[in-house]
Amino acid sequence: MSKMNEPQKNNRYKASLTLGLTAAGLLVSYPLKESFWGGLLASGCQAAVVGGLADWFAVTALFRKPLGIPFRTALVPRNREKIFQAITEMVQVELLSKENITKTLANYDISGVVLHFLDEHDGRRYLREIVYKFVHKFIKQLKPDELGAIIGRLLQQYTQETQVAPLIIESSEWLIMNHYDDSILNFSIEQLELISEQKQFRHLLADLFVEARHSYERDMERRRVFNNLFQLSHKQVAEDVQKALLDYLSEVKHAEHPLRSRLKERLVQLLDELKQDAGLQQQIENWKNAQLTDRLDFIQFSTEFIAGWQAEAICQGEQAAWLKVLTEQLNQLIDDFAASPDRRKKFDTQVKVLIGEWLDCNHTEIGSLVRTSLQKMTDDMLVGFIEDKVGHDLQMIRINGSVVGGLIGMVIYLLTFWW
Repeated sequence: MSKMNEPQKNNRYKASLTLGLTAAGLLVSYPLKESFWGGLLASGCQAAVVGGLADWFAVTALFRKPLGIPFRTALVPRNREKIFQAITEMVQVELLSKENITKTLANYDISGVVLHFLDEHDGRRYLREIVYKFVHKFIKQLKPDELGAIIGRLLQQYTQETQVAPLIIESSEWLIMNHYDDSILNFSIEQLELISEQKQFRHLLADLFVEARHSYERDMERRRVFNNLFQLSHKQVAEDVQKALLDYLSEVKHAEHPLRSRLKERLVQLLDELKQDAGLQQQIENWKNAQLTDRLDFIQFSTEFIAGWQAEAICQGEQAAWLKVLTEQLNQLIDDFAASPDRRKKFDTQVKVLIGEWLDCNHTEIGSLVRTSLQKMTDDMLVGFIEDKVGHDLQMIRINGSVVGGLIGMVIYLLTFWW
Protein backbone atom coordinates (compact mmCIF):
# COMPACT_ATOMS: atom_id res chain seq x y z
CA MET A 1 0.00 0.00 0.00
CA SER A 2 1.30 3.42 -0.92
CA LYS A 3 2.41 5.80 1.76
CA MET A 4 -0.05 8.42 2.93
CA ASN A 5 0.70 11.85 1.47
CA GLU A 6 1.21 14.86 3.74
CA PRO A 7 -2.15 16.65 3.15
CA GLN A 8 -4.06 13.43 3.81
CA LYS A 9 -1.99 12.71 6.93
CA ASN A 10 -2.55 16.23 8.29
CA ASN A 11 -6.29 16.09 7.66
CA ARG A 12 -6.53 12.68 9.33
CA TYR A 13 -4.84 14.12 12.42
CA LYS A 14 -7.18 17.12 12.33
CA ALA A 15 -10.25 14.89 11.97
CA SER A 16 -9.16 12.68 14.84
CA LEU A 17 -8.29 15.73 16.96
CA THR A 18 -11.70 17.29 16.24
CA LEU A 19 -13.46 14.08 17.23
CA GLY A 20 -11.35 13.82 20.39
CA LEU A 21 -12.04 17.45 21.41
CA THR A 22 -15.78 17.06 20.92
CA ALA A 23 -15.75 13.82 22.93
CA ALA A 24 -13.82 15.59 25.71
CA GLY A 25 -16.23 18.50 25.53
CA LEU A 26 -19.16 16.10 25.93
CA LEU A 27 -17.61 14.54 29.02
CA VAL A 28 -16.94 17.93 30.60
CA SER A 29 -20.30 19.49 29.74
CA TYR A 30 -22.53 16.52 30.40
CA PRO A 31 -22.73 17.04 34.21
CA LEU A 32 -23.73 20.69 33.52
CA LYS A 33 -26.44 19.88 30.99
CA GLU A 34 -29.20 21.21 33.27
CA SER A 35 -27.89 24.74 32.88
CA PHE A 36 -28.45 26.66 29.64
CA TRP A 37 -24.82 26.94 28.63
CA GLY A 38 -23.95 23.47 29.82
CA GLY A 39 -26.89 22.00 27.93
CA LEU A 40 -26.01 23.97 24.79
CA LEU A 41 -22.39 22.76 24.89
CA ALA A 42 -23.37 19.19 25.75
CA SER A 43 -25.93 19.05 22.95
CA GLY A 44 -23.45 20.45 20.41
CA CYS A 45 -20.62 18.11 21.47
CA GLN A 46 -22.95 15.15 21.53
CA ALA A 47 -24.14 15.83 17.96
CA ALA A 48 -20.54 16.51 16.87
CA VAL A 49 -19.37 13.16 18.27
CA VAL A 50 -22.24 11.34 16.56
CA GLY A 51 -21.59 13.14 13.26
CA GLY A 52 -17.82 12.55 13.45
CA LEU A 53 -18.21 8.88 14.31
CA ALA A 54 -20.80 8.35 11.57
CA ASP A 55 -18.56 9.95 8.93
CA TRP A 56 -15.50 8.07 10.23
CA PHE A 57 -17.46 4.82 9.86
CA ALA A 58 -18.65 5.81 6.37
CA VAL A 59 -15.18 6.84 5.14
CA THR A 60 -13.50 3.80 6.64
CA ALA A 61 -16.21 1.48 5.25
CA LEU A 62 -15.22 2.52 1.74
CA PHE A 63 -11.87 0.76 2.08
CA ARG A 64 -11.94 -1.49 5.17
CA LYS A 65 -14.18 -3.15 7.76
CA PRO A 66 -14.52 -0.66 10.65
CA LEU A 67 -14.77 -2.42 14.03
CA GLY A 68 -14.68 -5.72 12.09
CA ILE A 69 -18.23 -5.21 10.82
CA PRO A 70 -18.52 -7.12 7.49
CA PHE A 71 -21.95 -5.89 6.38
CA ARG A 72 -21.76 -3.29 3.58
CA THR A 73 -18.16 -2.41 4.35
CA ALA A 74 -14.86 -2.58 2.39
CA LEU A 75 -16.81 -1.31 -0.60
CA VAL A 76 -13.81 -0.58 -2.83
CA PRO A 77 -12.16 -4.03 -2.53
CA ARG A 78 -15.56 -5.71 -2.70
CA ASN A 79 -16.46 -3.91 -5.94
CA ARG A 80 -13.03 -3.86 -7.58
CA GLU A 81 -14.27 -5.66 -10.71
CA LYS A 82 -17.09 -3.14 -11.16
CA ILE A 83 -14.62 -0.28 -10.67
CA PHE A 84 -12.18 -1.78 -13.18
CA GLN A 85 -14.99 -2.33 -15.68
CA ALA A 86 -16.17 1.27 -15.29
CA ILE A 87 -12.64 2.63 -15.76
CA THR A 88 -12.07 0.39 -18.79
CA GLU A 89 -15.29 1.50 -20.45
CA MET A 90 -14.58 5.14 -19.68
CA VAL A 91 -11.13 4.97 -21.30
CA GLN A 92 -12.17 2.85 -24.29
CA VAL A 93 -15.60 4.28 -25.03
CA GLU A 94 -15.28 7.91 -23.94
CA LEU A 95 -11.68 9.11 -23.59
CA LEU A 96 -10.03 7.02 -26.32
CA SER A 97 -12.97 6.30 -28.58
CA LYS A 98 -12.29 5.80 -32.28
CA GLU A 99 -14.11 9.02 -33.05
CA ASN A 100 -12.05 11.07 -30.57
CA ILE A 101 -8.76 9.61 -31.77
CA THR A 102 -9.64 10.11 -35.44
CA LYS A 103 -10.80 13.66 -34.83
CA THR A 104 -7.62 14.51 -32.91
CA LEU A 105 -5.39 12.95 -35.55
CA ALA A 106 -7.14 14.85 -38.34
CA ASN A 107 -5.74 18.15 -37.04
CA TYR A 108 -2.39 16.74 -35.91
CA ASP A 109 0.86 17.46 -37.77
CA ILE A 110 2.53 14.07 -37.37
CA SER A 111 5.46 14.88 -39.66
CA GLY A 112 6.08 18.08 -37.67
CA VAL A 113 6.30 16.09 -34.44
CA VAL A 114 8.71 13.62 -36.02
CA LEU A 115 10.94 16.39 -37.41
CA HIS A 116 10.85 18.26 -34.09
CA PHE A 117 12.06 15.13 -32.31
CA LEU A 118 14.80 14.55 -34.89
CA ASP A 119 16.08 18.14 -34.75
CA GLU A 120 15.40 19.30 -31.21
CA HIS A 121 15.84 16.13 -29.13
CA ASP A 122 18.90 14.59 -30.78
CA GLY A 123 16.66 12.22 -32.68
CA ARG A 124 19.08 11.90 -35.58
CA ARG A 125 21.69 10.40 -33.27
CA TYR A 126 19.14 7.96 -31.87
CA LEU A 127 18.08 7.01 -35.40
CA ARG A 128 21.70 6.52 -36.42
CA GLU A 129 22.34 4.29 -33.39
CA ILE A 130 19.25 2.22 -34.13
CA VAL A 131 20.22 1.76 -37.76
CA TYR A 132 23.83 0.97 -36.83
CA LYS A 133 22.83 -1.63 -34.22
CA PHE A 134 20.40 -3.26 -36.62
CA VAL A 135 22.84 -3.37 -39.54
CA HIS A 136 25.80 -4.36 -37.36
CA LYS A 137 23.82 -7.21 -35.82
CA PHE A 138 22.69 -8.27 -39.28
CA ILE A 139 26.30 -8.27 -40.52
CA LYS A 140 27.48 -10.37 -37.55
CA GLN A 141 24.81 -12.97 -38.22
CA LEU A 142 25.65 -13.27 -41.90
CA LYS A 143 26.87 -16.65 -43.10
CA PRO A 144 29.18 -15.93 -46.06
CA ASP A 145 29.04 -19.48 -47.43
CA GLU A 146 25.23 -19.60 -47.52
CA LEU A 147 24.75 -16.05 -48.81
CA GLY A 148 27.66 -16.44 -51.23
CA ALA A 149 26.10 -19.59 -52.69
CA ILE A 150 22.78 -17.80 -53.25
CA ILE A 151 24.32 -14.66 -54.75
CA GLY A 152 26.83 -16.69 -56.78
CA ARG A 153 24.12 -18.80 -58.40
CA LEU A 154 22.08 -15.70 -59.16
CA LEU A 155 25.09 -13.95 -60.71
CA GLN A 156 25.95 -16.99 -62.77
CA GLN A 157 22.39 -17.36 -63.99
CA TYR A 158 22.12 -13.64 -64.73
CA THR A 159 25.44 -13.66 -66.60
CA GLN A 160 24.43 -16.65 -68.68
CA GLU A 161 21.02 -15.26 -69.57
CA THR A 162 22.03 -11.64 -70.13
CA GLN A 163 23.05 -10.57 -73.62
CA VAL A 164 26.04 -8.27 -73.36
CA ALA A 165 25.92 -6.76 -76.85
CA PRO A 166 22.48 -5.08 -76.41
CA LEU A 167 23.64 -3.64 -73.08
CA ILE A 168 26.77 -2.21 -74.74
CA ILE A 169 24.68 -0.70 -77.55
CA GLU A 170 22.03 0.83 -75.25
CA SER A 171 24.51 2.19 -72.72
CA SER A 172 26.76 3.64 -75.44
CA GLU A 173 23.82 5.32 -77.19
CA TRP A 174 22.70 6.78 -73.86
CA LEU A 175 26.21 8.09 -73.19
CA ILE A 176 26.40 9.72 -76.62
CA MET A 177 22.89 11.17 -76.33
CA ASN A 178 23.76 12.80 -72.99
CA HIS A 179 27.17 14.00 -74.24
CA TYR A 180 29.13 11.73 -71.93
CA ASP A 181 31.31 10.72 -74.89
CA ASP A 182 33.17 14.03 -74.46
CA SER A 183 33.74 13.23 -70.78
CA ILE A 184 35.04 9.77 -71.68
CA LEU A 185 37.41 11.24 -74.28
CA ASN A 186 38.67 13.86 -71.82
CA PHE A 187 39.23 11.20 -69.18
CA SER A 188 41.10 8.99 -71.64
CA ILE A 189 43.28 11.90 -72.79
CA GLU A 190 44.08 12.85 -69.18
CA GLN A 191 45.13 9.28 -68.44
CA LEU A 192 47.34 9.26 -71.53
CA GLU A 193 48.88 12.52 -70.37
CA LEU A 194 49.62 11.06 -66.95
CA ILE A 195 51.32 8.08 -68.60
CA SER A 196 53.24 10.25 -71.05
CA GLU A 197 54.62 12.50 -68.32
CA GLN A 198 56.34 9.62 -66.53
CA LYS A 199 60.12 9.13 -66.70
CA GLN A 200 59.58 5.47 -67.43
CA PHE A 201 57.68 6.39 -70.57
CA ARG A 202 60.54 8.64 -71.74
CA HIS A 203 63.00 5.81 -71.10
CA LEU A 204 60.77 3.49 -73.10
CA LEU A 205 60.77 5.95 -76.02
CA ALA A 206 64.57 6.14 -75.85
CA ASP A 207 64.89 2.35 -75.89
CA LEU A 208 62.50 2.13 -78.82
CA PHE A 209 64.55 4.71 -80.72
CA VAL A 210 67.76 2.80 -80.12
CA GLU A 211 66.12 -0.44 -81.18
CA ALA A 212 64.69 1.22 -84.29
CA ARG A 213 68.09 2.68 -85.22
CA HIS A 214 69.79 -0.67 -84.89
CA SER A 215 67.08 -2.25 -86.99
CA TYR A 216 67.51 0.46 -89.61
CA GLU A 217 71.26 0.01 -89.89
CA ARG A 218 71.13 -3.79 -90.33
CA ASP A 219 74.93 -4.02 -90.58
CA MET A 220 74.85 -1.61 -93.53
CA GLU A 221 77.88 0.72 -93.36
CA ARG A 222 76.26 3.53 -95.29
CA ARG A 223 73.35 3.84 -92.91
CA ARG A 224 75.66 3.61 -89.90
CA VAL A 225 77.73 6.46 -91.30
CA PHE A 226 74.55 8.46 -91.90
CA ASN A 227 73.41 8.00 -88.31
CA ASN A 228 76.84 8.90 -86.95
CA LEU A 229 76.91 11.98 -89.14
CA PHE A 230 73.78 13.48 -87.58
CA GLN A 231 74.67 12.31 -84.05
CA LEU A 232 71.06 11.78 -83.03
CA SER A 233 70.85 11.38 -79.22
CA HIS A 234 68.31 8.77 -78.16
CA LYS A 235 67.63 10.75 -74.93
CA GLN A 236 67.00 13.98 -76.82
CA VAL A 237 64.79 12.21 -79.34
CA ALA A 238 62.78 10.67 -76.47
CA GLU A 239 62.32 14.08 -74.77
CA ASP A 240 61.27 15.69 -78.05
CA VAL A 241 58.79 12.94 -78.80
CA GLN A 242 57.42 13.08 -75.26
CA LYS A 243 56.95 16.86 -75.43
CA ALA A 244 55.37 16.65 -78.88
CA LEU A 245 52.97 13.93 -77.70
CA LEU A 246 51.92 15.97 -74.63
CA ASP A 247 51.35 19.05 -76.80
CA TYR A 248 49.29 17.02 -79.23
CA LEU A 249 47.17 15.48 -76.45
CA SER A 250 46.55 18.97 -75.05
CA GLU A 251 45.31 20.09 -78.46
CA VAL A 252 43.00 17.07 -78.75
CA LYS A 253 41.17 18.27 -75.64
CA HIS A 254 39.66 21.14 -77.64
CA ALA A 255 36.20 20.34 -78.93
CA GLU A 256 37.04 21.50 -82.47
CA HIS A 257 40.08 19.26 -82.92
CA PRO A 258 39.77 17.03 -86.04
CA LEU A 259 40.98 13.88 -84.29
CA ARG A 260 38.41 14.34 -81.55
CA SER A 261 35.64 14.69 -84.11
CA ARG A 262 36.86 11.61 -86.00
CA LEU A 263 36.99 9.56 -82.80
CA LYS A 264 33.40 10.49 -81.98
CA GLU A 265 32.28 9.69 -85.51
CA ARG A 266 34.14 6.39 -85.39
CA LEU A 267 32.38 5.52 -82.14
CA VAL A 268 29.00 6.07 -83.78
CA GLN A 269 30.08 3.95 -86.76
CA LEU A 270 31.20 1.13 -84.49
CA LEU A 271 27.81 1.17 -82.74
CA ASP A 272 26.00 1.02 -86.07
CA GLU A 273 28.20 -1.85 -87.19
CA LEU A 274 27.63 -3.68 -83.91
CA LYS A 275 23.85 -3.28 -84.20
CA GLN A 276 23.85 -4.69 -87.73
CA ASP A 277 26.55 -7.35 -87.39
CA ALA A 278 25.03 -10.42 -85.73
CA GLY A 279 28.34 -12.23 -86.02
CA LEU A 280 30.17 -9.57 -84.05
CA GLN A 281 27.49 -9.67 -81.39
CA GLN A 282 27.90 -13.43 -81.14
CA GLN A 283 31.67 -13.01 -80.81
CA ILE A 284 31.09 -10.71 -77.84
CA GLU A 285 28.77 -13.26 -76.25
CA ASN A 286 31.31 -16.02 -76.85
CA TRP A 287 34.03 -13.90 -75.25
CA LYS A 288 31.77 -13.25 -72.26
CA ASN A 289 31.08 -16.95 -71.82
CA ALA A 290 34.75 -17.85 -72.22
CA GLN A 291 36.08 -15.20 -69.85
CA LEU A 292 33.32 -15.05 -67.24
CA THR A 293 30.73 -17.79 -67.31
CA ASP A 294 33.11 -20.69 -67.92
CA ARG A 295 36.15 -19.49 -65.99
CA LEU A 296 34.86 -17.53 -63.01
CA ASP A 297 33.61 -19.43 -59.96
CA PHE A 298 30.82 -17.08 -58.97
CA ILE A 299 30.03 -18.91 -55.73
CA GLN A 300 33.62 -18.84 -54.50
CA PHE A 301 34.08 -15.24 -55.61
CA SER A 302 30.87 -14.12 -53.85
CA THR A 303 31.69 -16.07 -50.68
CA GLU A 304 35.21 -14.64 -50.42
CA PHE A 305 33.98 -11.12 -51.13
CA ILE A 306 31.21 -11.29 -48.49
CA ALA A 307 33.55 -12.86 -45.89
CA GLY A 308 36.16 -10.15 -46.44
CA TRP A 309 33.58 -7.38 -46.31
CA GLN A 310 32.02 -8.85 -43.15
CA ALA A 311 35.36 -9.09 -41.34
CA GLU A 312 36.29 -5.54 -42.31
CA ALA A 313 32.89 -4.14 -41.27
CA ILE A 314 33.02 -5.85 -37.86
CA CYS A 315 36.61 -4.77 -37.26
CA GLN A 316 35.96 -1.11 -38.14
CA GLY A 317 32.79 -0.90 -36.04
CA GLU A 318 31.35 2.61 -35.96
CA GLN A 319 34.30 3.89 -38.00
CA ALA A 320 33.22 1.86 -41.03
CA ALA A 321 32.98 3.89 -44.22
CA TRP A 322 29.58 2.42 -45.07
CA LEU A 323 28.17 3.74 -41.79
CA LYS A 324 29.32 7.28 -42.57
CA VAL A 325 27.79 7.06 -46.03
CA LEU A 326 24.57 5.67 -44.55
CA THR A 327 24.47 8.49 -41.97
CA GLU A 328 24.92 11.11 -44.69
CA GLN A 329 22.16 9.53 -46.74
CA LEU A 330 19.82 9.44 -43.74
CA ASN A 331 20.48 13.11 -42.96
CA GLN A 332 19.96 14.06 -46.60
CA LEU A 333 16.74 12.05 -46.69
CA ILE A 334 15.46 13.84 -43.57
CA ASP A 335 16.42 17.27 -44.96
CA ASP A 336 14.69 16.55 -48.27
CA PHE A 337 11.61 15.33 -46.41
CA ALA A 338 11.51 18.45 -44.21
CA ALA A 339 11.79 20.73 -47.25
CA SER A 340 9.01 19.01 -49.21
CA PRO A 341 5.43 19.91 -48.16
CA ASP A 342 4.04 17.30 -50.56
CA ARG A 343 6.07 14.49 -49.00
CA ARG A 344 5.11 15.57 -45.50
CA LYS A 345 1.44 15.73 -46.42
CA LYS A 346 1.58 12.30 -48.04
CA PHE A 347 3.39 10.92 -44.98
CA ASP A 348 0.76 12.35 -42.61
CA THR A 349 -2.05 10.92 -44.73
CA GLN A 350 -0.51 7.45 -44.87
CA VAL A 351 0.23 7.35 -41.14
CA LYS A 352 -3.31 8.48 -40.28
CA VAL A 353 -4.76 5.86 -42.61
CA LEU A 354 -2.63 3.16 -40.99
CA ILE A 355 -3.66 4.28 -37.50
CA GLY A 356 -7.30 4.31 -38.59
CA GLU A 357 -7.02 0.79 -39.98
CA TRP A 358 -5.32 -0.36 -36.79
CA LEU A 359 -8.08 1.19 -34.68
CA ASP A 360 -10.76 -0.55 -36.72
CA CYS A 361 -9.14 -3.92 -36.02
CA ASN A 362 -7.66 -3.42 -32.56
CA HIS A 363 -9.65 -0.75 -30.75
CA THR A 364 -10.85 -3.30 -28.21
CA GLU A 365 -7.20 -3.91 -27.31
CA ILE A 366 -7.17 -0.52 -25.59
CA GLY A 367 -9.70 -1.75 -23.06
CA SER A 368 -7.83 -5.02 -22.69
CA LEU A 369 -4.58 -3.17 -21.97
CA VAL A 370 -6.28 -0.98 -19.36
CA ARG A 371 -7.94 -3.97 -17.70
CA THR A 372 -4.69 -5.97 -17.72
CA SER A 373 -2.88 -3.09 -16.04
CA LEU A 374 -5.62 -2.71 -13.43
CA GLN A 375 -5.74 -6.43 -12.66
CA LYS A 376 -2.13 -6.24 -11.52
CA MET A 377 -3.26 -4.13 -8.55
CA THR A 378 -3.95 -5.95 -5.29
CA ASP A 379 -6.71 -4.80 -2.95
CA ASP A 380 -4.19 -2.96 -0.77
CA MET A 381 -2.67 -1.29 -3.83
CA LEU A 382 -6.12 -0.22 -5.05
CA VAL A 383 -7.10 1.16 -1.66
CA GLY A 384 -3.77 2.95 -1.30
CA PHE A 385 -4.09 4.42 -4.80
CA ILE A 386 -7.60 5.82 -4.17
CA GLU A 387 -6.71 7.11 -0.74
CA ASP A 388 -3.66 8.81 -2.17
CA LYS A 389 -5.84 10.65 -4.69
CA VAL A 390 -9.00 11.47 -2.64
CA GLY A 391 -7.97 10.75 0.97
CA HIS A 392 -7.48 14.46 1.63
CA ASP A 393 -11.12 15.20 0.78
CA LEU A 394 -12.42 12.14 2.63
CA GLN A 395 -10.75 13.27 5.86
CA MET A 396 -12.31 16.70 5.36
CA ILE A 397 -15.70 14.97 5.33
CA ARG A 398 -14.97 13.68 8.83
CA ILE A 399 -14.06 17.18 10.04
CA ASN A 400 -17.14 18.67 8.39
CA GLY A 401 -19.31 15.94 9.98
CA SER A 402 -18.15 16.88 13.43
CA VAL A 403 -18.47 20.65 12.85
CA VAL A 404 -21.84 20.52 11.09
CA GLY A 405 -23.18 17.93 13.59
CA GLY A 406 -22.16 20.16 16.51
CA LEU A 407 -23.84 23.24 14.98
CA ILE A 408 -27.03 21.31 14.27
CA GLY A 409 -27.04 19.91 17.81
CA MET A 410 -26.83 23.45 19.22
CA VAL A 411 -29.61 24.67 16.92
CA ILE A 412 -31.85 21.80 17.98
CA TYR A 413 -31.12 22.55 21.66
CA LEU A 414 -32.01 26.22 21.21
CA LEU A 415 -35.26 25.34 19.43
CA THR A 416 -36.32 22.88 22.15
CA PHE A 417 -35.01 24.70 25.23
CA TRP A 418 -38.20 26.74 25.83
CA TRP A 419 -40.63 23.98 24.93
